[in-house]
Amino acid sequence: MTETLRNICRQTLPSVAYWVKSDERRAQRFYVLICLALSSMHDRFLAVEERLGGSKNWSTTMSYYSIVHAARFLCFQALGDFPKGHGALANLLSGRRSVGLDWRQEFSGRQAGPRPGSGAVGNGRTDSVAPGTWRAVLESYLTNDLQIPDTTASIDRLAQILDCAKSLRNDSNYEALLIAHEQNHLLITEHVDRLAADMGEAARWTSELLRCALVAEVDHGPDIPEAERPAYRAMARDCVRIRAVDLIEPRLSRPSDRDNFRDYIEQFGLDGPSAGYDHLEKAIGLPGYDGLFGSKAALMQKYLEKIDEFNVFLSASAQDNA
Repeated sequence: MTETLRNICRQTLPSVAYWVKSDERRAQRFYVLICLALSSMHDRFLAVEERLGGSKNWSTTMSYYSIVHAARFLCFQALGDFPKGHGALANLLSGRRSVGLDWRQEFSGRQAGPRPGSGAVGNGRTDSVAPGTWRAVLESYLTNDLQIPDTTASIDRLAQILDCAKSLRNDSNYEALLIAHEQNHLLITEHVDRLAADMGEAARWTSELLRCALVAEVDHGPDIPEAERPAYRAMARDCVRIRAVDLIEPRLSRPSDRDNFRDYIEQFGLDGPSAGYDHLEKAIGLPGYDGLFGSKAALMQKYLEKIDEFNVFLSASAQDNA
């Protein structure tokens, strides 16, 4: 263990300490993990549907975002935060460059903490540290706390996938000269289809790592109180078996894709002792508890307001141009 890692161990990170300060925050942390997991699953399986319908560029993009959500899941699981930038996320996983963790600060709207690049760790923001530190904490958490095998190789591969995939995603998403020729082009069409298939395979592999990490969190995660583990298990099981199924399965048109999705869901298992989790849902659903989830409600309200504003603008501009 490096000297840097001795000084910045997981238990002393402000971002981790934030989430274990109260029972309510522990439940909220787990809810964030569930949301990241569901987002990753959604994009992985809907990418298959996009490819089937001929939208190869969107299939590639959705598979890529499935990988990004899974990588954020792993970082948040270990560090209580993650870097929003895709390049920074890949750098964290590879350990080759110093990166800051900045999602929690922006989500909560807080500005406390050291200035960017100072290398310090403050109350509101976990800033950049020596290269490889976050990667070492992440690897230690997955290996020692969650007891997941072969984590070094898995994190290395995930970092390499993100590194390679992010520029290809940009090309698929932004380059008009490529998007306009994804059909009926002598050179581009075949390669675009292969890219969509390969990105889908990368998302499939990543989703297996995510599944192992979520189950291990329920079984061994140190941020879940031992007495509460049955309640967390029941909550995770219902979110995967009910919410994920309702979110994804009706949108899969082929029986074979629905079968693959169901097989993936069944592999989570999450059997064993369970208990009611109304108290966890209360902590998640009510913004009155101190801390970040007041911002969750504000985020949703702001989203609704922006939707309404866009609708009003379109209606008004349509009348002006009638």
